[in-house]
Parts: sequence; C-alpha cells; structure tokens
Amino acid sequence: RGLRPFEARNLARRLGIGGRTLLRLGGFLVKLYKAFRAVEARAIEVNPILRTKDGRLVAGDCHLTVDDYAAFRHPELGIVMARELDHEPTSLELCAYRAERGDYRGTFYFFQMAAGFGKGEGYVGFHGAGGGGSMMSMDALQKVGLRPANFCDTSGNPPASKVYRAAKIILQQEGIDGYFASGSGVASQEQFHSARGMIKAFRELGLTVPAVIRLGGNAEEVAMEILRRYGRDLQAPLEAYGKDDSATFCARRLRALVDAWKGPDPGAAEPSPIGNQAPASRPYAFDTMTGSLTIDHAKCAECADQVCVPSCPAGILSLDERNLPVLNITAEEAAGGRCTECLACEIACWDRARNSIRIRLPIPGLDDEEEGR
Repeated sequence: RGLRPFEARNLARRLGIGGRTLLRLGGFLVKLYKAFRAVEARAIEVNPILRTKDGRLVAGDCHLTVDDYAAFRHPELGIVMARELDHEPTSLELCAYRAERGDYRGTFYFFQMAAGFGKGEGYVGFHGAGGGGSMMSMDALQKVGLRPANFCDTSGNPPASKVYRAAKIILQQEGIDGYFASGSGVASQEQFHSARGMIKAFRELGLTVPAVIRLGGNAEEVAMEILRRYGRDLQAPLEAYGKDDSATFCARRLRALVDAWKGPDPGAAEPSPIGNQAPASRPYAFDTMTGSLTIDHAKCAECADQVCVPSCPAGILSLDERNLPVLNITAEEAAGGRCTECLACEIACWDRARNSIRIRLPIPGLDDEEEGR
C-alpha cells in the first residue's frame, strides 16, 4: 500500500506541525516515499527541509543511494558504476566493475586510493582477500613506510579467472613500486585458484616490480609452490608465504625487496606467457562463463601425456576416439559455469605437455586499449 497520505500527515502531526504546513509536509513525505521505491533506493535523506516565506517546502539538500544490485534495472539514472566512491570512477575502476558485474562467483572489489604518484614514492598495488585481513595487511604496509595505491578484495571463493583480472588491473597502475597480496590467514577458499590467476597475470604482463604474496588458507602449500615454481624466471623478485607468516613480516619483506630493487635487467629475456600464443592449426574451442578456451588438436595429436584431462578438477574434459581432449558435457553447460575457469588445464599443458591450450579472459576496456597500442 505504500505510505498513504493520512499516515504521512499523522507522522507530521506527532511532531507538533499543523495547518497548511501539515498538509504540505504530508504530501512531501508521500512523494519522498514514492521516489524511494521507484528507484529501489537503499536510503533517501532530505536534510534540511526548508519552508519558504510563502509556505512552500523545498529540499535544501538531498542524498539518495541506490541499491548496487538494483542499478541495472534503472538505466534512466545513468549510473555507470554501482559503487560508492568519493570521486568520479577512473578507467581502471570501470574495467574492474565491468569484469565483476556479470560474474556472481566470489567478490572482486577494486578502487584506487591515490593518484599522481611516481616511482620511488612507496606506493604499492594492494590485493586483499577478506575485509578484516585486508585492513590488517594495509596497516602492516603503512608501518613499514609503504602505502596502498588501491584497495582490492577477491574473496568468497572467486575463480582463478577473477583473481587473474584483479591482478592484471592492479599492475596497470603506473608508478607503483611493488605488489602486495595479503588477506585473511584462515581463508576457506582453495588458495591455488588465486595462485594460478596471479601467476598467469604476472607472466602475461611481465612482473617488473617486487611482489610478496601471502595466501593463507586451504591448500596454501600448493599455492605457494605454484607461485615459486612458475615465478622463478620473472623479471622482478616474487616471494610467497602462508598463514604462519604474519602480514607484518610479509610487509617487511616487501619493504626490503623494494629498497633493493634497481629495475629489470635490460638484457634479460621476458618470461613466456602461460598458454599457447600462436594461432591454432586445428582449433577445438568453446566458451566459458567469462572467456573462451581453445585447444590446438594439431599439437595434441603429437602429445603422449594429455595432462589436461586429469588436471581438470571439474572433470569436463575426456579423450575421444582419436585420443584428443574434448568436452564431455555440452558447450552450453561449459559456458554456463561447468567450466570453472580454474586455469589448471592451461598451466599443466604449458608446463608439462605440448602447450596446446589458450584460455582467453578479456577485460572490457583494458584489453581494447592494449590492442590499440
């Protein structure tokens, strides 16, 4: 039924208001309630309400917050990013929001806390997991004289693809002196998903600043091994730690690495990105929830191990009569989420087989600019 006019007048009357002002305030409150419901607001506040000399009521100031999850139903509001910020969204914040908007799996929240800084000023890209652990980790950074250039949270069991996009966006910030990933020390999510996402981003972009990664939680030993094994030939130093290493200790390690870092060796070779970068001769491809996966069957025909099949935790790959890896579910099921975008098959094939798999995980707005350059 909503807020009815007589109910609004009764509210005003209880405040000791009468006469024409009572009638006008009753109408004012009814309109306020209708506006609140029309845009699915979380809060709407008028403070103060002004009464003019001729008796009219005017909103002296008004603040309205729309529910983030309702913004897509209200294109008429022109909301380009359903986040509460104290500034106009930056291009990286918009990229992160677009990547998160259509992916319900876990959380990816990113916003920039500083701008206009340069190398040597102690700003680092921050990658947290969980609110409390992230705040503790940012405090640890500040205690050693480093400052977070951004806040980023990937928690709630995000897929490797979401962590990959987060890491890639964090590293796009110009002028950062390091990369610090640290959150909850007892996260219930499998940490190897985060490790795979990070290492794919690091090898793809070429990590050029020191990084300290603290991934405490389930299977943290596997996660640390992934980072250490596949990060040995990166241009900048990468150290991995678990829950037994405090955020303060890890921040100190990053401080030491940043102080000692002189930049990449100009003569050193760049690390090879994970996944087959060449066009597939005999492509077998399907869409995933947020990207696509292509297998080059020409390379697979020469592979004796086919490590991609047992490495897939979702079990969606099997060998056909030609001993080639194919989906054992429908393409629609893979795109609907049965392919969890864990990156395990791509990394295993790149590391131990014929490097025949390429998983593309585009970031709208970011990849477009990279291709343009």
